[in-house]
Amino acid sequence: MTGPMNKIAMLLMYRRIFDTPFFQRVVVGGVITNIIWWFTMSVSGVFTCVPVQAYWLTETPGKKCFNLLQYDLGYAIINIALDVFILILPIQEVWKLQVTRPQKIAISFIFLIGGL
Repeated sequence: MTGPMNKIAMLLMYRRIFDTPFFQRVVVGGVITNIIWWFTMSVSGVFTCVPVQAYWLTETPGKKCFNLLQYDLGYAIINIALDVFILILPIQEVWKLQVTRPQKIAISFIFLIGGL
């Protein structure tokens, strides 16, 4: 699960680049959100089935499991939303810079390359 660590690293990099108070608070909120999301999905991932070993021992009698399709879909939707948030976060700050419009566009594209 390196995804949340990469997201947190990106947010902390943004925090070093842009130092406006509002942006700093948004970044800290993003870091906290990612940590909470990481923790909750890790815990719920362990307990997708009760008893826990029923996840890999499919013939366990009396097992109860989440609907894994819905679980994975929910996980993916939130992860994509967090990715989009992290990708577009620096764009507003870039457009506040005292540079020409073509430079703002170029810098924005550099930040958006992470979407690839």
